[in-house]
Amino acid sequence: MLVIIVGMASEAKIAARLHHLIGIGGGTTAGATQAAQRLIDKGATAVLSFGIAGGLDPALPPGTLINPTEILDGPIRYQTTPALIPWAPAPARIIAGSDTPLATATAKQRLYAKTTAAAVDMESHAVARIAAAHNLPFAVIRAIADPATTTLPPAALIPLINGSPNLPRILASLVENPTQLPQLLRLAIHAHRAHTALRQALPFPTKTS
Repeated sequence: MLVIIVGMASEAKIAARLHHLIGIGGGTTAGATQAAQRLIDKGATAVLSFGIAGGLDPALPPGTLINPTEILDGPIRYQTTPALIPWAPAPARIIAGSDTPLATATAKQRLYAKTTAAAVDMESHAVARIAAAHNLPFAVIRAIADPATTTLPPAALIPLINGSPNLPRILASLVENPTQLPQLLRLAIHAHRAHTALRQALPFPTKTS
């Protein structure tokens, strides 16, 4: 039984087309770990990390899909099983894991120089870690939202609530610092491209077990 771990409710809506059990981790490493463990306890035999990521390779624009062959968790490398998602683009590159957001272009540049990873996210390495602990295969499909040259505005770093944006806090952040609005709008456009890419990558709806 393949299960899917996402960070956001919007990603869960897209992944629902695959007709698998879905766990929403809320965009954090701890949340992804807990969501994966809950579904493994329910009998999962394989795990998919699905959603958006931050770009590290400056050549990759928003909406680029990555089906990585490896996930980096600090010095540890986990090998993915791309055969779990035959509908995804051909496997290539690697994704780096981070327990905290990489909020600045400088931080992304440093991690890219260190790892040559295509992208970074806060969930896939948690999924890889727990899948390995249970000797289960796992795969990852991610689409780049914020590219390598993007620095995230403060409103974009506000934690999610149950996988959805915390709109009151976002609005309060904008009132406090309205100059971040153009950055936030640009990020929303990039995220839309990433979600569209994920949606278009999925196979036609079909019931699977």
